[in-house]
Amino acid sequence: MCRVKHNEITLFMLYVMVSFVVVLLDGNIQNWHQGDFSYWFSSDGSEYYRIYTKFSSQELSVYETLRLATVGMPVALLLLFDGSVASVVLLSNTIFFLSLFIYGRALKLRTSSTFLVIIFMPAILFGFVAINKEVFLISGTLLFLSYYVTGSKKLLILSIFIMLMSRSYMLVFFVYVIAVFPRKLVFISYKRLLMSIISISLICPFVLSSGQFGTAENLLEGSGSLAQFFGDGIRSGFYFILYLPKFFFLILMRVWSAYMEGFFGLYQANLRDFLLSIYSIWLMIWAVISIHRYNSYEFRYLVMGLFSPFPLMFSDIVHWRYYIFVLPFFITYIVVRNRDDIKLKH
Repeated sequence: MCRVKHNEITLFMLYVMVSFVVVLLDGNIQNWHQGDFSYWFSSDGSEYYRIYTKFSSQELSVYETLRLATVGMPVALLLLFDGSVASVVLLSNTIFFLSLFIYGRALKLRTSSTFLVIIFMPAILFGFVAINKEVFLISGTLLFLSYYVTGSKKLLILSIFIMLMSRSYMLVFFVYVIAVFPRKLVFISYKRLLMSIISISLICPFVLSSGQFGTAENLLEGSGSLAQFFGDGIRSGFYFILYLPKFFFLILMRVWSAYMEGFFGLYQANLRDFLLSIYSIWLMIWAVISIHRYNSYEFRYLVMGLFSPFPLMFSDIVHWRYYIFVLPFFITYIVVRNRDDIKLKH
């Protein structure tokens, strides 16, 4: 018989509280998405609702339905729930709390502190009352890490499905992490990592020039001189040098934007993005400032946190929220780095 732990009871109580708030604010949440107020809580909630209103009066082909399911899952869910935003939010919140429960079991968490650290991630905390792809993104990452610890193929399949509900190109992330950081390899293969860095740095200029991924006409227009610098450098084949500077630039960029424009300006995401950047900086400092066991199995979670976005970050998109799937890796490293009870399971 599986014993329910105190921290799991706390997690369930938090889930009930969040669900109660969503039900209580049902009408408000619907109105927020029908207007633009939802942008205070999520980046694209109102936009998903606008797309839903466009498609809701149309007969969709099988292809269009499948495309919505893989590219615009929130829109597909709105169609499924007949435009009820609260129903979509309740579903995404349920997926998140279940993913967090599974993650807690996989890592044998004894207290609620790790649960709270993840729940208070600004992209998650704000997103509990809005349609928010980042909830699916973090949920999929938690399930992937649960697979990585336990070796459960069911969890791997589930993590892929949930993460694809956020963005379809996240499939690249799975292929990259599994290929470069095989879970059964006792030590990190820095040779694999180096080869992947060189290969992607050579390929990404051609990907960007094709216009099929990671860029669009005028995407960098008005994004600032540093963003332009990174874009030009990556197109010139210097991604391997520019990756880490761009990684930290994307985090700090939102702090600067909030400082220049204020928290309550025309760009409603400034406050949320600022808090997410501060949270990310704090978490990474917590993970890095430590006595590391570089040859330990657990050290890979820190390296994976730093390099798992590598096959995606050459994109011209300059929003840190697209890459916050790295944060659970840092959290996992903080949890397991000084523990000996998390063993690799085949």
